[in-house]
Amino acid sequence: MWNNVKALSEQKLKTLVKNEKPFEIIVVTDDNLVVENSKKQSRPIQRKQIEDSWQHLLKNGELKRFDVENHYSPRNSAYVVAIIAQLSNVQVTKKPITLHLGANY
Repeated sequence: MWNNVKALSEQKLKTLVKNEKPFEIIVVTDDNLVVENSKKQSRPIQRKQIEDSWQHLLKNGELKRFDVENHYSPRNSAYVVAIIAQLSNVQVTKKPITLHLGANY
């Protein structure tokens, strides 16, 4: 899973919120990644926060942004959900923001 996240490095992504705020993953290490928003502000996100959110999606078949915010990554939930949404076989619904595993997973 983390190798797929590493492949997103230096790509321009958007959050899933209504106004889709752009951001970029500027660096990915073995322990974390750093995102940079359109105002050039950077934020580190721990690998564990993303992997724990991914495990929730695998276990439950869905992952709400609310779950990420309350259990895995309180300060970076918009980024975590947007990153996981880029992975293979992940589908998105927006009201509320929820990720679903595709049938082929």
